[in-house]
Amino acid sequence: MIFSFLWPAVAFSMATCDWAPRPYEAVYDVFEDGKRRGSATATLRQDAGVWHYQLITHARRGLISGTLTETSTFRFDRGFHPLSFQSETSVAFFSREETVTFDESRAHGVYKGKKWSLPIDGNEVDRLTSTLLIGQILACRQPGQKAYAFPVSVMEKGRERIYELASSPPEEMASSAGPVSAIPVIRDRGKRKTTSFYAPSMHYIPILIEDEDDGEFRRLVLKALPEPPHDDG
Repeated sequence: MIFSFLWPAVAFSMATCDWAPRPYEAVYDVFEDGKRRGSATATLRQDAGVWHYQLITHARRGLISGTLTETSTFRFDRGFHPLSFQSETSVAFFSREETVTFDESRAHGVYKGKKWSLPIDGNEVDRLTSTLLIGQILACRQPGQKAYAFPVSVMEKGRERIYELASSPPEEMASSAGPVSAIPVIRDRGKRKTTSFYAPSMHYIPILIEDEDDGEFRRLVLKALPEPPHDDG
């Protein structure tokens, strides 16, 4: 809500844009400091008008393995209308869960065992759905607009966080299908910096996510071309 005065121009652009989510499944390799540590699978599907988005990351360092499962649900009508978010971390004997639910005027959740509730104005999303929202913003940018800054409001860890993002002109990158043009989007928080590369030819999904955290370097690299999600039914 802090940056709501910046949203009208973006909202108008997206209201006149035909971009909409498409179901897909994508597999990533997980690297830490140059070493492959595991894999991650992102799945987006629709059921009865509700979108289900999930990212499952498995990683191992020595004898220690862990799994992070993030799941969100939302409706989409030219814009994102989040319904719920759940994050579950399990590493060795440690586990942590975070939940968020959205109604028309408030977001409610539990983080570190503590309940919270905050007012919202309709521009907020959860941190997993924010990946899709960024793709929509890039797809609906003004023609010729290649570098600009924009905020995304995210409800996470018991409060509203403003992701201050900056995009740069597209770069040619290697992929399993050969060279791919991708748009870098940077979130710089000082000691921690995240750069995600969104590919227009793949409906603006990230093909590479680089995270630098106080000297540690992690990467999610698209392993294979995205495909329709598997039907478990």
